[in-house]
Amino acid sequence: MAKRWAFIMWFGCCLFLANSIAKSQATFKAVLSPDKIGAQQATQLTFSISGYSNIEHIYPPSFNNVEIVSGPSHLTETNTINGKLNRKFSLRFVIKPRRLGKIRFSAAKAVVDGKTIFSNPVTLFVSENLDEQAYDNGEEDMVLYENEDPLEKIKKNMFLKLKVNTQSVFVGEPVYAEFFLYSRLKSHSRLSKNPSFNGFSVVDVPVLENAEDEPKKIDGKWYHLYPVIKTQLYPLQPGVFPIESVELQNNVEFVYDKSQKSRGSFSLSDKSVKVYSSTMASAPLSITVKPLPEKGRPEDYSGAVGEFKLSGALQSTRMTTDDEGKLQVELSGEGNFQMITPPFVSWPAGIEGFEPRVTDKLDVNEVPVKGKKIFDFVFNVSHPGEYVIPPIVFSYFNPVNQVYEQALTGSFKLIVDKGNREPENIIGDRRKSTTSSINYLVGIIGVVGAVALFFLLRAIRRDYRKEQVEHHMPDVGEVVKLSSVFQHDTFEQSKLMLDDDTGYLFFNTLKNELIFFLKKNFSIPEEIFAVDRLHFYMDKKSIPNDLILEVEKILKEIEWHLYTPADNVADKREIYLRVDLLVNKINMELSKQV
Repeated sequence: MAKRWAFIMWFGCCLFLANSIAKSQATFKAVLSPDKIGAQQATQLTFSISGYSNIEHIYPPSFNNVEIVSGPSHLTETNTINGKLNRKFSLRFVIKPRRLGKIRFSAAKAVVDGKTIFSNPVTLFVSENLDEQAYDNGEEDMVLYENEDPLEKIKKNMFLKLKVNTQSVFVGEPVYAEFFLYSRLKSHSRLSKNPSFNGFSVVDVPVLENAEDEPKKIDGKWYHLYPVIKTQLYPLQPGVFPIESVELQNNVEFVYDKSQKSRGSFSLSDKSVKVYSSTMASAPLSITVKPLPEKGRPEDYSGAVGEFKLSGALQSTRMTTDDEGKLQVELSGEGNFQMITPPFVSWPAGIEGFEPRVTDKLDVNEVPVKGKKIFDFVFNVSHPGEYVIPPIVFSYFNPVNQVYEQALTGSFKLIVDKGNREPENIIGDRRKSTTSSINYLVGIIGVVGAVALFFLLRAIRRDYRKEQVEHHMPDVGEVVKLSSVFQHDTFEQSKLMLDDDTGYLFFNTLKNELIFFLKKNFSIPEEIFAVDRLHFYMDKKSIPNDLILEVEKILKEIEWHLYTPADNVADKREIYLRVDLLVNKINMELSKQV
C-alpha cells in the first residue's frame, strides 16, 4: 500500500511539472519502439502528450500480457526548430512479453485541459527466434562521461538528412523534399542556412508545431525524427540541379558528473547539465530534370504537368446587352497548379471578354498539389442574338503515362436580348456630334505628339549618357557609386534604413519596394502576386530566364532575413546593392522593348 501511495504522489508531481508547458492544441500518441521483438527481449511503450496546458489524468491501457520491467518514467523533451518551441511530456514503460504472437494495447485515455482525449492503439509482435537487438532507450547517450568528446558524441547521435521521393523527373513534375533532424539528445536547434532551390518553383508544405515523425532505427540505434523543412519543388527547365544543404545551429544538453567515469554508472537525476554548441549540415543532392517530349505536343500547350479535368458554366444562359455576363471555368486535379495560366476562350464576334479573376483552392500537403483553380471570365455583348461559345480546351502533360492529354468543356449557348440603354461609340452612329469628332482627333494628335516627345527626350538622354561614359570610365572604387544606370527612386525608403539598428524594418521595407516595382512594371494583379508566378508575367516582356531566377532568389533571401534579421550594416548594404543592380538590369531589358 505504501508503494502505491508513493507512486501516486510521484505521478502527481510529474503532472504538476508538466502543467507549466505552454497551451496549444493537445495531441496524444502511443509508440512501441521496437514493435517486433523476440520472446526474451524488451521494448519501450511511450505515451506522449504535446501542445497542452494542464494534464489532469492519464489512464494507461491494460498490461495483462506483459511484464513491466521499469517505469513509468517521465521525460519532458524540449526542441526549438525554426524558432518554434516544441515541448512534449512522455510516460515510458519498458516491458517484456509473457507470451508469443500479437499483443494489442488499446487506446490510452487522458484528461487534458478539461477534455478527454485518446491515443492510438498499438500492437506488439513477439516471435520465438527474432534476430533483433534488445531495446535501446537512448538515455545513456544523454550522459557525458569525463573522458568523452562532446562534439564527437553529438556527431554520433544527431544528424540532418534530406529525403526526396525521386531524383529524376520531367520539367513541371514535383520533387517532394523533406529535411529531418535525427536526434537521440536534448537540444535547442535553430535553422542557420536555408537552401535556395535554384531552378525550381517552390511550394512550401507547412510544418506543424510539435511535429514529430515515427522513430527510426539506424545502425541498431533508435532516433526521434523532427521535420525541419518540407517542400514541393517543381523544376522550370531541363538539366541537373542541386538541392543545397540545410544547416542547423544546435545547443545540446548533456548530463555531466566527474564521478561518471564509464558507461553503465550514470543517473539522470541530481546531476549537473552542460550545454555544447554544434553546427550540422545535410548532404547536398542533385535532381535530374528531363525535358518534356516534342512528339505529340499540342500547339496550345502552356506548361501544365499532372492530371486535370475541366468544367465550365455560364452564370446565366440568358441576358441583355445591358448586363455583364460571367463564364466560370473550373480546372481540377493534381499537378503544377502554381505554373498554370488561364485557359484560352475563343469568344464569338460580338462578345468582348476580359482577363479572368483567378481563385485557388489547393491542398499543398498533397504531392503533387491537389485541388482546383477557378477562372471567372467577365464579358459584354454589344448586340442581341443567339451566341455559341466554343468548347474550351486545356492541354497538359501526364507524367505517369508520359503523353500529352487534353481536358475540355462542352460548348456554351447564350441568348442575348436587347437592353434599354443605347449603345455607345458605335462606328457610323450619326448621333455623334461634330464636337465629339474634333475632340477625338485632338486626342489622337496629343497622343502622337507625346510619343514623339518621349522618343526625342530618350535620344537626347542616350547621347548624353554616351558622352558621359566616353569621358569618364569608372574605376573599381567608383562602380558602386555609378551602379544605378537608370534613375529610380523605388528603393529610397530602404536606402535610408541602411544604417539603422533594426534589420527587420529594413528587409521588410526592401521587400515591399521590390514587390511594388515588379507589380508596376509587369502588370501583376494585386490579388495573385506570388514569387513562384513571377516568370509568367516577366516572360510576357521577354525578360531573360537568368534574371527571373535571380529575382525569385533574392526575394526568398529577403524573406529569410525577415526571420533572422541581420544587424550587420555590411550585410544589409550587400543585399541592397544586389537589388539595385538587378533592377537596373531589368530596366535595361524593358528599355529594349520601347
